[in-house]
Amino acid sequence: MEMIWSHDFYIDAEGVWFAEGLPVIRPDILLIFAENLKRNDNGDYYIDMKTHACPVRVETVPLFATSAAEEEGDILLQLRDGRKLPLPFGGIEIIDQKPYVSLFNERDTRLSRTAFQLLMEYMIEEDGRYLLRTSKGEWPVVE
Repeated sequence: MEMIWSHDFYIDAEGVWFAEGLPVIRPDILLIFAENLKRNDNGDYYIDMKTHACPVRVETVPLFATSAAEEEGDILLQLRDGRKLPLPFGGIEIIDQKPYVSLFNERDTRLSRTAFQLLMEYMIEEDGRYLLRTSKGEWPVVE
């Protein structure tokens, strides 16, 4: 697939998308970009447009969870790009006092303070470690 450098795409630390320096505000366009965001073997991100790829600069991580909720034992993350996705089993990593999870790639999603605080309702301490626990599973919290 050929990389096309015709557009300047950027995702800031809060998960806000920019195209040519302007915020992407149309939810339908944002969703197309987000659903087609891929990462290559070098760790670089790009929008896969089937016939070509557009590189995307990412300040920290490409995904940002603005909120979180428990629904029937599942933890759902509300992403800045409009998607609502289940928290996959694995861990919640705390790096530089910021919580990260792995939705599609390793540590590709940062949780907002609000999202993490909402998850605190399900946090327990067991044997000196912290876990997020619902009726459907556990997620360790690691530093």
